[in-house]
Amino acid sequence: MNERASSSLGRALAAGRGYALLALAFLATRVALYAAGLRINLDLRWMFLQDIEALRQHLASTVFYFHAFAPGMNLITGLLL
Repeated sequence: MNERASSSLGRALAAGRGYALLALAFLATRVALYAAGLRINLDLRWMFLQDIEALRQHLASTVFYFHAFAPGMNLITGLLL
């Protein structure tokens, strides 16, 4: 193996170690929070979802005219329809 390939392999392994350490730190904090009694509640009922037929037929105007609501869920749903 030449020097160039080994240096790029070394950089890739170093980057992989960084990601592994980040994931380990994330998991360690979640375990610590759970052990401390803090439960993370992900509740999506607050999100507004427009009528399915309006999303299917008029996605752009539906998202534009209902701009007071967060458009993310409507966009994802409309694109999946």
